Formats: sequence, C-alpha cells, structure tokens
Amino acid sequence: MAGDQGRDRIRSHDDECTRRADVRDTYDRIATHFASTREYAWPEVEAFVDAHATDRSGVGLDLGCGNCRHAELLEAHLETVVGLDVSRGLLETGRKRALEREFDVELVQGDASTLPLADDSIDRAV
Repeated sequence: MAGDQGRDRIRSHDDECTRRADVRDTYDRIATHFASTREYAWPEVEAFVDAHATDRSGVGLDLGCGNCRHAELLEAHLETVVGLDVSRGLLETGRKRALEREFDVELVQGDASTLPLADDSIDRAV
C-alpha cells in the first residue's frame, strides 16, 4: 500500500511535468503569432502601475511577460524590470520588442510556480 502511494505521487509529478512541458512547447510554437495579437498593455495594468510605481526606484516584475508589453510599461516607472516567461519563443519576442522600442528589461526563462528570484527582490509585479 505504501508503495502504491509512492508510485501514485511519482506518476502525478511526472504527469504535471509533462503538462508543463506541453504548455511551454505550445507557446514556443505559437510565440510570434501570439505576441502579435497582444500589442497593448491592459488598461487595468496601466492603472495599477500609474498608482503604485511612482518614484522611479525599485525592481518590477512582469510575470508571464510574453512579448513584454507590460514590462515596457513598468520600465517607464521603475529602475529595473525583469520579464519572466516559461516560453523561450515568447522571451525572444519580448527581446525584439525591447530592442525596437528601446527599453531595458532583464529576461528570465522560468516557471511562475517556482520563481527563480530571491525573496524580497521585487517591489512591483504585474
């Protein structure tokens, strides 16, 4: 019985890893088209940033940054911005956007469920 529970946990973990890889692979495959359909920042995010990132200091995080449309918004208000996404393809679209529009963003490939960031290193996040 204890062996069955252990095998079930391993199988569940393996299934979760497979699902996450499938999501990442899908976004990598559709990155360019996906990014092209998300050109503008959401009004709610603009309002949040305007209200909470006012002193041009600190570090901002665009979690699930995709093409970095919200990182661009954060960069106008914060000293440093990190864009994190699981998809390497989407990070590439974000890198291109940052170069074309001349804003700075540090891009990190990672999973939002296990952030590869130090505790207390982010001041504002969207």
